Amino acid sequence: MDQRRILYKSVVNTLFFILGFTVIFVLLGAGASSLSRFLTRNTRLITIIGGSIIILLAFQIMGLFNIPFLNYERKARVRRKPRVSSGLFSSD
Repeated sequence: MDQRRILYKSVVNTLFFILGFTVIFVLLGAGASSLSRFLTRNTRLITIIGGSIIILLAFQIMGLFNIPFLNYERKARVRRKPRVSSGLFSSD
């Protein structure tokens, strides 16, 4: 009786695992389809907005006007050099 219960629980857990993956992939597919439909319907607007952003960035680079938040620079400061290893997780 105990083995049947373990088997039943394993089968139920496996089915819910498969169901979870199925739901996630269906939702991802529906989301991608919706995004594609939105982009297709609004191609002209997206082109105009993208072109305007490129022109603004070109003006920024040429120095015609200054957008302050585009002039910031962030760097990661590393105190120690990373340890190089030639193990399983390295590119050597």
